[in-house]
Parts: sequence; C-alpha cells; structure tokens
Amino acid sequence: MKSIQVYFVVEKAEINNGIIISDLSEIGYEGFWEIENGLNAYITEKDFIKSSLQELSDKYDFIISFETEILDDINWNAEWESNYEAIEVEDKCLIRSPFHEGNKDFLYEVIIMPQMSFGTGHHDTTYLMVKNMMNEDLVGKSMLDMGCGTAVLAILAKKQGADEIWAIDNDHWAYENSVSNCKKNNAESIVVIQGDAYSIPEISYDLILANINKNILKADIHEYVKHLKNNGVIFFSGFFGIDIDDMKESIEQHGLVVDFTDVKNEWAFIKCTLTK
Repeated sequence: MKSIQVYFVVEKAEINNGIIISDLSEIGYEGFWEIENGLNAYITEKDFIKSSLQELSDKYDFIISFETEILDDINWNAEWESNYEAIEVEDKCLIRSPFHEGNKDFLYEVIIMPQMSFGTGHHDTTYLMVKNMMNEDLVGKSMLDMGCGTAVLAILAKKQGADEIWAIDNDHWAYENSVSNCKKNNAESIVVIQGDAYSIPEISYDLILANINKNILKADIHEYVKHLKNNGVIFFSGFFGIDIDDMKESIEQHGLVVDFTDVKNEWAFIKCTLTK
C-alpha cells in the first residue's frame, strides 16, 4: 500500500512539533520524523485528506507550511535503522533499539523498537520523565504509566525495581508496540491495557506517570487522584513551561501539592504529591 509523506516547515519547530504530532495522531497519521526546521509525517494514501491539514494549519497561532508526496512501499525498519539514534539520559539511562550496541556503563538500559512512534525518548517530555524517574526509589512500588506509547517509562520503572506496573494507551498500535517492547526487556509482568483514564484498574498506585497533553491531563486529573495512594506521587508532562501555572491551578484543586517543576527546551514537567 502506498503512503503519503507530508513535509511540514514549522515556526519554532523545536517547540511546536509536539503539538502538530499530537493533532496528526488523532486523524490517522502513524509515523513522524522530526527534522531541523519541521517534521515529516506519514499516512496511508487511502486515509489521506488534504483539507484536514489546512484546517489544522488555520487553527495554530504559529506559522506552518506543508508539501505532500506519494511514496511507494517502503521498508520502514530499514528507514528507522538509518535515521534513529540511541538516547542517553543524564549519563544513567540508555534508550536504544535492538540494532544499536548495548553499553554496560549505563545504570539502566531500555530496548525500544520505535516503529515510528511517539515516546521513544527523543521528545523532551519523555526525557524529563526519565530524568526525574531516576531520582525516585521505586523498589517494591506500584506504578501506572498513562499514555504509555512504547511503554518506555513502564519498562524503566520495572528496571528500577517497581513491583506492580500497568501501562495504558488508547491507541491500538501503541498497545501492540508496548506489549512487544515489554517482551524485549524481559518485563512481561507489566500489564498493558488499551483504553483511557476510565480503563484504570480499581486499585491504588504509589506513582502515576501522565505524559499526554494539557487538555487531557486537566480533564482526567480526577481519575488519577482517585487511583493514587495517600502520599502517592504523580508526574505530569506533555505541556509547555508557559502552562505550568495553569496546570498548578488544576492540580491544587484536586488536593495535590506541587513538589517540583522542571523544563527542557520550553517543555515542562511537574511532580506532585497527594496528601489527604
């Protein structure tokens, strides 16, 4: 089956690419490569609707332009291997694909077959999550990874000694990829669920990770809090530094206390605790 490649030129691409990727994912795009001044996005020819791109472009307050190209069948694995780089986080965690060499100098090593996914460690929000997870003692803890993508965070939690781990994503491809990646990392005990915040099992967690986007986070905070132990911790990311105050307001309305914030390339992270 042929695919359509859409090449986007994006104003302040390092900041705005994530917004576009999130929106494109909701209308059927299945692959993304971030480049210096924008990104390439991919969709099957039968699912491509040009007018939907213009509608997206019109709603943004930043400038984007795009060009399209029809592609013949592509060996995506070969394409990924030639373009995908391993990620090093704080000299402690190596996130790599099976085609990269391992490195025993790292405390943690997570093997992810990206298959054109969002959440492989390359995005600043995933980096922030990994960086701050490594500051937590997860031994024997229960953990939930919401919007798990490739399950990279859930797998890292397993390697940090977390005992009971759930990973949830509403996308079927993400579900399948997460299951596969858990197997690659000998982490089959991680329970992977296809669903949303209302699919969270009726148990309480020591740590919840939610790396999604601001609107979904604000809409679902009440569900996260409902499943958090007293003195449990939530990590939020997927929004910009300029949104921290807005997020704090929603967080505090639900009985959470903000402990710490972090920013990388204008993307933000918040750690908070539930004190009942």
